[in-house]
Amino acid sequence: MTCASSTQPPHAVIRPACDGPALSPPKPGELQSAQLFGSAQAVVIHHGGERYTLRRTSKGKLILTK
Repeated sequence: MTCASSTQPPHAVIRPACDGPALSPPKPGELQSAQLFGSAQAVVIHHGGERYTLRRTSKGKLILTK
């Protein structure tokens, strides 16, 4: 199986980090979580003057906190 690389163009088929089938390219306005996180476990999102943290758990779930 081919693992994902961090330099894929936006139209490329996204492959999870060596643990699942290839996913279809996202539709406009959609992202694959791998594009958002890269190798990080959390990202900070600034929205409406507030700061939110989106993190992924060890079980692959996403948690958004303020």
